[in-house]
Amino acid sequence: MHLKTCHYLNADQVLPEEAQLYYAEHQKTVSMTCDFGVQYASYRKYLCKMTKTNCYNVIDTYGNVEPSYLGRTLLTNLGTPGSFSVIMSQLKKEDSGLYLCGVGNYGADGESKKLDLHVYEDGLAPEQQSVLNGVQGGSVTVECHYNPKGNDTLKYWCKWKQRGCTELINSNGFVMDSYEGRLVMHDDPENGTFTIILNQLEKDDIGYYWCMTNGKGERKSSVEVKIVEGQPSLLTKKQVHAVAGSSLTISCSYPCKYFTNQKYWCKWKNTECKLLNSSEQNQTGLVVNCDKDSRTLSLNFDQVTPIDQGWYWCGVKHGQQYGETVALHLQVQGDCTNTVYLLCQFFFSSHDENKNSVVLLATLIPFGIVFLLLITVFTIKKFRIFGNSDLVSVGSYRTNISMTEFENVRQYGAKDNAHMEEFHETQMGKKDEYSCSSGSPKEDGKSKKPKRVRANCIF
Repeated sequence: MHLKTCHYLNADQVLPEEAQLYYAEHQKTVSMTCDFGVQYASYRKYLCKMTKTNCYNVIDTYGNVEPSYLGRTLLTNLGTPGSFSVIMSQLKKEDSGLYLCGVGNYGADGESKKLDLHVYEDGLAPEQQSVLNGVQGGSVTVECHYNPKGNDTLKYWCKWKQRGCTELINSNGFVMDSYEGRLVMHDDPENGTFTIILNQLEKDDIGYYWCMTNGKGERKSSVEVKIVEGQPSLLTKKQVHAVAGSSLTISCSYPCKYFTNQKYWCKWKNTECKLLNSSEQNQTGLVVNCDKDSRTLSLNFDQVTPIDQGWYWCGVKHGQQYGETVALHLQVQGDCTNTVYLLCQFFFSSHDENKNSVVLLATLIPFGIVFLLLITVFTIKKFRIFGNSDLVSVGSYRTNISMTEFENVRQYGAKDNAHMEEFHETQMGKKDEYSCSSGSPKEDGKSKKPKRVRANCIF
């Protein structure tokens, strides 16, 4: 006869905690939350994976990361002290298993909590791209997903570090200063996606990046950016200088492989890169031309203004998806408004992108100011000294100046300035040309208004 032995738990003993179950799809993302109370706010937080004999560290707040989880696991402290979350992306079948999230050190001080992760394969969802290859000076494009029905969902893109993720751009218009002109976010609420484009790639851009939202249960994903050997397919100048009031054409060239793709120019700002297309031609005053024979896409400014200064992107699209881009920075010199605008119009009728134009402008504008001051002085003296005078036409201005006064001017060294009308054109280099004339910005007493630009877009 055998006696049945019964074991009773003492009041101090606690039932073993069951592991919290998590089911996640292959190649997708899972988010696990752990909370241990305020008393553990300053303790080390960690996630480790159980083996038969130990629990090896996956990630912790000291910056230690298991190599196989590098860039695809993120540990973040939550708003409540002592609580944190662990997000794991690009899930693999081998990621399935028993984990511990804890505070302190495993097997010593602190507490821990069991997490049981099951990774399954659906077979229906397309596999997400985990690595993006770009060339130095080129660009990469990342498509991120979110729930468009979520109210006030903040979308952002961050660069992964061993102790967090540095936010680079978000949907509220924030862009980190060092990424000005290089990074843009295109939001498409209808499809529940936002596209990130990073161009002007540098060696420092190598690393892991995360698509993030602040909504609960939102899809989060990570991708690795690598720099490979090669040259950008789209080519343009990195920097262009222009004088306000002058005309300008900027262009980029594209290879044969983009012949059938939609090509565009857009102006970058924090919240978007606004396309400059034919539907906006009357508002922007810009012309976008595509020369398929020479494989160039040009953007024409009939008259550059200070507000045109900034970053411009030339890019291609594959249907509704954004592809490669290249960036150009336009710097506008001089503010052609009011009196200064008249001088710009007086001395310049055309402009090329050569830097020598700056020297020519710096020389001629002071010369023109002196000329106008002399005319003003002569006019004042005329009214004080002469009651009747001969009528003399100077350029397109009609001013009462006596012939005797002109004789006096020659004595004071104004003879050289009186022959400005003989100066018509100066050539700088082979293709760079400025037209200079003594034509006045007024005709028949009417002010000449600045021309606004026509526009058409041909693809």
